[in-house]
Amino acid sequence: MNTLIPIYFESFTIRTVKDENTGLPMFFAEDVAVALGYTEPSVAVKSHCHRMKKYHSIIDLSGSGEHFRVIDEKDLGYLAVKADPVIAERFNGWTFAMDFFGLLDKDSYSKVPISISRLCVETGLAVNEINKKLENASLQINNGGWILTDKGMQYAIKKPYKTTKDCGYCILWFRKVIPLLF
Repeated sequence: MNTLIPIYFESFTIRTVKDENTGLPMFFAEDVAVALGYTEPSVAVKSHCHRMKKYHSIIDLSGSGEHFRVIDEKDLGYLAVKADPVIAERFNGWTFAMDFFGLLDKDSYSKVPISISRLCVETGLAVNEINKKLENASLQINNGGWILTDKGMQYAIKKPYKTTKDCGYCILWFRKVIPLLF
């Protein structure tokens, strides 16, 4: 049995577990399909995931054990290839920036970088409030767009992105920044 570890892609929660046999990270298949914008996640999973384990014993956050379909990193790629190209591009960028093996550490939850929108969900603050507080804490400055300061680099990472119309980077924050917001 394994313990559930939630990770976040934009506003979506993707539950993960450590595979009992290999020690590799496994992802709840339907969570991934929902995050990729599939309107029928279970159909997408059955159609595109070739390496899926049909059931896996997991202890959820309430402590009860259930069985779920989980997929590995290769099946993440299979699902993304068939998804909406705009969502798939953001998702692939996110997967490349993630350290999925680091998720298996017991204190890894605090090490997973999250978006400003996820900070809003976890703190109950609005985006403009968070940005102002981060600026007041000298973690970022507004120069026509938010830029990390040297101090801010201790609390965040810059994730590059490129679309057909734009390129740049977005800032992903570590949860250790949350106490500085209050």
